[in-house]
Amino acid sequence: MIRAALIGAAERRIGEDMGWARDVSALGRTAFWRLIGFFRFANFRRAAPRDLLTLARLGAVMAEDCGPCTRIVVKAARAEGVPAGLLRAGLGGGGGLTGDAGLAYRFGRALSAGGPDAAELGDAVEARLGRRVRTELAMGAAAVRFYPALKRGLGYAQTCSTTRFDDL
Repeated sequence: MIRAALIGAAERRIGEDMGWARDVSALGRTAFWRLIGFFRFANFRRAAPRDLLTLARLGAVMAEDCGPCTRIVVKAARAEGVPAGLLRAGLGGGGGLTGDAGLAYRFGRALSAGGPDAAELGDAVEARLGRRVRTELAMGAAAVRFYPALKRGLGYAQTCSTTRFDDL
């Protein structure tokens, strides 16, 4: 079955369990292909610099407190060439990030955490980088929230545990 093969390939590529995707696939072809469509949405980038989009995603997923989801964001970023130093700073809470990098991280984190400063940070992103970049950073931060929420909703919360990042 193609769905099982695609899920298995994704598990091998990211090194994480995707039982939750099997649960979606068990609903049928339509649900599975809509999930694939969401993956495309979640990975959309045209205007936003790669590093800034990664930092917005990292800030958001760190606020969600899911170790495996955070690890997936980091692995994908490393595969795309995002510098390890930026990732380490983000994993450390963003304190060492300055300029646009710090702004993108704080924006992603505020969006995910429901922070009162999310709109202000979004306005700052837009003033510095434009509406399209703001939109893509917001999309990226919002999209990474989906995975921990779905996993927890399906009873995979035990997999949302602390994960070490010694390989950076």
